[in-house]
Amino acid sequence: MSAERRSDDWIEQGFDMMISAELARATHYHSAGDFRLAEQAYQRVLAMVPAHPVATHRLGLIAMQTGNTAKALELCQRAAQTDPLYADVQTDLGCILRDTGKIAEAIASFERAVSLDSNSVIALHNLGDILTEQGEYERALAFFQRTLALRPDLAETHCSLGNLWKKTNKTAAAIASYRRAIELKPGYVASYNNLGVIMSEKGDQEQAIACFQKTLQLAPDHADACNNLGRIFYDQEKLPQAELWCRRATELKPRFSTAIYNLGKILQRQRKFEEAAVVFRTALPITPTAPEIHFDLGNILLELDQPAAAVACFRRVLELNPDSTETEIDLGLALEAVDDYPGAIHCFERVLKRHPAEIHAHFSLGLGLLMLGDYPRGFKEFEYRLQQKDAVKYPFAQPKWTGESLVGKTLLLVCEQGLGDIIQFVRFAAKVKQLGGTILFGCIKPLEKLLSNIPGIDGMISSPDHLPDHDYYLPIMSLPGILGTTLEEIPSVLPVPYLKPDPDLVAYWTERLGERKPGELRVGLAWQGSPTNTMDRYRSIPLESFVGLSQVPGLRLVSFQRNQGVEQITPLMGRLPLTCFTDEPGREVDSFLDSAALMSLMDVLISVDSAPIHLAGALGVRTWLLCRKQSEWRWMLDREDSPWYPSLRIFRQSVVGQWEDVLKRITHEINQLASKSA
Repeated sequence: MSAERRSDDWIEQGFDMMISAELARATHYHSAGDFRLAEQAYQRVLAMVPAHPVATHRLGLIAMQTGNTAKALELCQRAAQTDPLYADVQTDLGCILRDTGKIAEAIASFERAVSLDSNSVIALHNLGDILTEQGEYERALAFFQRTLALRPDLAETHCSLGNLWKKTNKTAAAIASYRRAIELKPGYVASYNNLGVIMSEKGDQEQAIACFQKTLQLAPDHADACNNLGRIFYDQEKLPQAELWCRRATELKPRFSTAIYNLGKILQRQRKFEEAAVVFRTALPITPTAPEIHFDLGNILLELDQPAAAVACFRRVLELNPDSTETEIDLGLALEAVDDYPGAIHCFERVLKRHPAEIHAHFSLGLGLLMLGDYPRGFKEFEYRLQQKDAVKYPFAQPKWTGESLVGKTLLLVCEQGLGDIIQFVRFAAKVKQLGGTILFGCIKPLEKLLSNIPGIDGMISSPDHLPDHDYYLPIMSLPGILGTTLEEIPSVLPVPYLKPDPDLVAYWTERLGERKPGELRVGLAWQGSPTNTMDRYRSIPLESFVGLSQVPGLRLVSFQRNQGVEQITPLMGRLPLTCFTDEPGREVDSFLDSAALMSLMDVLISVDSAPIHLAGALGVRTWLLCRKQSEWRWMLDREDSPWYPSLRIFRQSVVGQWEDVLKRITHEINQLASKSA
């Protein structure tokens, strides 16, 4: 060999040694986490060999580790092009492509890595992971098995295999894989969290809680574990604890949409509607196309009496999921709340066109039609109330009457819903009696004496334990539908008054009231319905709101309030004098018979929408209904009168929750009556 050639070899060897030394230095800095010095060393390598694949690749790794994904991708692709046989860069390129959502390209890179190095554990493991996410479970399983054949002690692969078993509903295998991962790596956070999730799904909530608590012991800032604990406590109705953990999850990970949504649901369940609305609105910019967020926000806005905004939410859900039956029904309910009953009816009919057996849509359609006065169609759909989940189940062996001939037959009418409903619908007994049958009435105890003389009733049944023979039964509110009653026919079904006060009780209450003073105007008042009614917060009015009536000359207010609401009387007696007959010692009181007698002595009864309205209306007493904005179907829309009770006058609320204008009109009308009385 010539001296010149030996000299060239020495130079080349020295150059390679310089590159190797610089790479070793760069690798040392890189492993120590000193990215600045590592980058400088890699750049020195590239100054010597501009396309050096390893230096280029390592710079890509630094870019990935410091959050510059675009630069990392560009550098790794350049290194792969420079050296197509470089397996490690294909593996890291696959990771970057996967993180940027380029799944097909990521799979191709991992496969190239495996083709170059069949023992590349990282590439094999990642292929198993990514194929699991894609639902290609058989291929994923094969890659995991190859990984474990090379590294049976690799905890990460056992954990990923657990994820595959979980997705394929092999719960026992998933639990075993997660437990094996924990055995191999006792502080393995992901396996504890994943084991907690599958234990929760299995129904073992205590084990799940223990797993999530262990996760948080190892990693106190683990947002997923916080959210998972919150979800379990939500399912257990431990709502304050659930709220605490989901709030913690959102603090740790502010754009954690699942935790934000769960927090909103927890607040919604606690009826913290304003807070829940804020939370759901926080989630929308993160996941604007998640229909469930728009849906729940819509229902919260209904609770907050913002129906127009709720309509917009439900319409957005239907843009995202046009076939959502529940949303279409809720849109109809929201449209009713803005008085768009034709639009609401259209929603319910659209649902029924797709799902003819949808009970809630039928029932809601019935209420909408009744509100608009279409009684034949409305009462037909109203029958679906009896099929709702919370409907009373009647234990009769006999069939429900559907319009068969009653000649020679006995029909048992049964009570349903509220006391006022029974008083309103008992009038139809007279009409069904005309069909030639015997009519029995299973009456509830509080109304038994009051309704004992209703025309058409042949016998009152007070105990369900001793029912006489009968051929059919029927819930009383089904009568107008079967009889084909129209709105126009209501006044003639049984003319008002169809209830009469007991003369002896009238005499008794006349004495109790005492002699009427000159110019005295006697006004009955009932301000609160039953708090168990879901709409009571809309219909009941605090007694204090009526204080202005105390200024009306000659007014004598008489309380017809029973049970709930009477506690408001004593604190206001100095500002609102109220005659109260709360204690009747020495005599047996029948609440409705006594109330009927006392009502007959009033010049007018003023009441919210509860039983006193129906009692006074059926007695023919002048009655003023304080009617909430979203009224019951029976009071219809925009009318001041009612076909059900000719003596009734309706004072309608114009804004939900605001009674000031209604009470102002009432006070004016009372003053007018007082002037005439004087």
